[in-house]
Amino acid sequence: MALNAEKSAPERIPPNPKLLIEALRSIGYSFEGAVADVIDNSIGAKARNVLVRFVHGEERIEKIIIADDGVGMSEAHLAESMRFGSGTEKTLESLSKFGLGMKLASLSQGTALTVLTRSGGEASGRRWTVAGIGEDWYCEILSVDEVTSLLKGPYAPVKLGEHGTVVVWSDLDKVKVRKGGVDHTIHYLVDKLELHLGLHFHRFIEDQRVRVWIDIQPLSGDMNGVRQEVEALNPFGYEPKQAKFGPRGVPLDLSPFGELVMDGHIWPVNSSSRTYRLDGAAGRQGFYFYRNDRLIQAGGWNDLRLDTEPHLSLARVRIELPSTLDAQFSLDVQKASIKAPPVFLATLKTAMANSKSTFAGYLRDAQQAYRKQEREKPENLPLVPGAGLGSQLRQVLKETMAPNERRVREVAFEWVDLESGEFFEIDRDELTIRMNRAFRARLLDGRKASSADLPIVKVLLFLLLEDVVDSGRLSGQQQAWIEKCNKSLRQAMKTLRSE
Repeated sequence: MALNAEKSAPERIPPNPKLLIEALRSIGYSFEGAVADVIDNSIGAKARNVLVRFVHGEERIEKIIIADDGVGMSEAHLAESMRFGSGTEKTLESLSKFGLGMKLASLSQGTALTVLTRSGGEASGRRWTVAGIGEDWYCEILSVDEVTSLLKGPYAPVKLGEHGTVVVWSDLDKVKVRKGGVDHTIHYLVDKLELHLGLHFHRFIEDQRVRVWIDIQPLSGDMNGVRQEVEALNPFGYEPKQAKFGPRGVPLDLSPFGELVMDGHIWPVNSSSRTYRLDGAAGRQGFYFYRNDRLIQAGGWNDLRLDTEPHLSLARVRIELPSTLDAQFSLDVQKASIKAPPVFLATLKTAMANSKSTFAGYLRDAQQAYRKQEREKPENLPLVPGAGLGSQLRQVLKETMAPNERRVREVAFEWVDLESGEFFEIDRDELTIRMNRAFRARLLDGRKASSADLPIVKVLLFLLLEDVVDSGRLSGQQQAWIEKCNKSLRQAMKTLRSE
């Protein structure tokens, strides 16, 4: 069979813009992640102040405005920055990565993106809409008069007299109003936004390279006075003297790609700091990857561990990721997480810290610090039988049930009248098991009653009920167990002869 001697020819097959933009809009941005991606551009433009504004009506959020007092853009620069895959800010030192962030982030939340800018006193503006993209990538050019009018604001504390940029998201079809209404929704989003921006840009905020503000404005235009400045949330911002373990610098030789240095931190125990708690300390354990001072990933173990068990809540590992390793540590489009290469995870298993301990040893120390903290909390001290038993027996039981423990919680036993007719009742607040006095004489079988009588009955009750006594809130299964125990003991009492 003869081969076809004709050369193959290329064929141009452009994407379907309507389907492509809908796919891009579903790339997975969170609201706060989308705002952060736009602020990356503000920081790249050397903005000193950034304002995020919620504009709302009675039933919905109408617009999100992000204004900055950076250097702004010329008309040509703006036109290029509106391109999907723009190369205007893609340098090793910039926070931008793919040239897609502002467009994808904005259109992930609404169907229209307007960018207004002023540089050297000259104003220009462009607008993307999902409909315009669907009509073969048509971007609207705004008139100078319209842009000048929109730039007037006011956007205090951002001043746009000579330079700056305003990004407007409108037709917010992906920002849904929650059950509590528009006010509740805005405050929910503001809380998430404040935490996310304060955490991911904490270095820029701490050294005053930028100040970030959030305000809320009714559609009527009358400011309601709600404006707050975002505070830095440094996830490693503890006092060194409070920590039992100092940071462990662990060099990672990732040949042939280069070397990383990571610092393993163990937070001070019993910390109530917001920079530790964040939105749940257990979920914030793990690796913290920084790129050009911007926090990319705030926790997670990148397949090193599959779970985030509470005993590692104190463990946070800081890694400075050079832009030269971008290709090896895959950064997602949203700049929210890192895909570490296999060599990173493999090297961790043999890496040695400056204290000559392994990375696994660091994790063990973090677990031990947490467990010690848990043991020392009053509510977590072990339970042992207490008042209602003889002192010698109590001491033996403590040594048996809680060896080497200096502090314990004692469960008391009392004989009382129980109108319910049950064999026992539990007072979890008082750590007391109360037994029905009506059964006492039959159990004693003629022996004399005393404060320490019937020790076998009391110890067996303790063993049966220890988990229930120590429970913060009774589950249905625990309640059923109490009922089963009471019913069984009442039946057993019927077999004993009457006094």
